[in-house]
Amino acid sequence: MIDITDTYKSVIDMNTAYTNSLLKDGHDKYYEPREFVYQFGTVNINVGRQVGTSTFIMRQATENDLILVPTEQVEEMYAESEALVVCSENMALLRKTIESKVFEKIYVDSPAYCHPVIKGMALELIKKHTQQIIMLGMH
Repeated sequence: MIDITDTYKSVIDMNTAYTNSLLKDGHDKYYEPREFVYQFGTVNINVGRQVGTSTFIMRQATENDLILVPTEQVEEMYAESEALVVCSENMALLRKTIESKVFEKIYVDSPAYCHPVIKGMALELIKKHTQQIIMLGMH
C-alpha cells in the first residue's frame, strides 16, 4: 500500500503557510472568517479509495479538531480518535457542536458520501480566519 501521509501533510501544511501569509498581509480586513476559509483555507483532495485517508485523519486530528464522517459505521472506526467525531447524518449533534466550540481543523472524510448539506454545515463552524476545512476522499 502506498503511504499517502506525506502528500496529505505537505498540501495541508502548504495551505496553512499560505493562509498565514495572507493574514499577516492583512487579508482578514477584507474577508469575514467564513468567506476567508472558504476561499483560501479549504483543502480538497481525492486520490481514490483505499489509500489510507481515514487512517491519516485519525492520526492527525487532535482534541482541537472535528471529524465529520458519512455513516455511523465509519464513526465507530474513529472511536479512539482524540477529535470529536460526528456522523453527518446526526445533524442535531452537529448543530449543537456549532454553538459550543471553535475547532482548529474540520476534517470531512469522504464528502461525497456525507449528508448533502455537510459542506455548508462545515462552513457554519468557521468563526476564526485561522481555521481550516480539510475534505479528503470522494467529492
